[in-house]
Amino acid sequence: MVPSVTSGAVVAAQRKKIVRQFISTGATSYKESRTLKELGLRNSLIFKKLIRQGIIVEATFDRYFIDLEKYEEEERERRRLVTILLVLIALGFVVALVYRVLG
Repeated sequence: MVPSVTSGAVVAAQRKKIVRQFISTGATSYKESRTLKELGLRNSLIFKKLIRQGIIVEATFDRYFIDLEKYEEEERERRRLVTILLVLIALGFVVALVYRVLG
């Protein structure tokens, strides 16, 4: 289980790095789109996934920008799912504790 958690953390860190690079260079609109070279990024699997998700948008051939609204929407959804998961885990612990005490 540790490798998947570790790889998940690496993917999340790379994703944040890419997003920060777009924001810090001002590539936040069609007009301000940048090439990967200008952004200091490469066409990685994580970058391609951000494109598929609509977070990174190809403005013209080889020029990209970040859709901040889409990114913020995705982040809200991600936080919501993590919260639900944590609540379910906590409930599982409570049920196990009650079962152990009463069992």
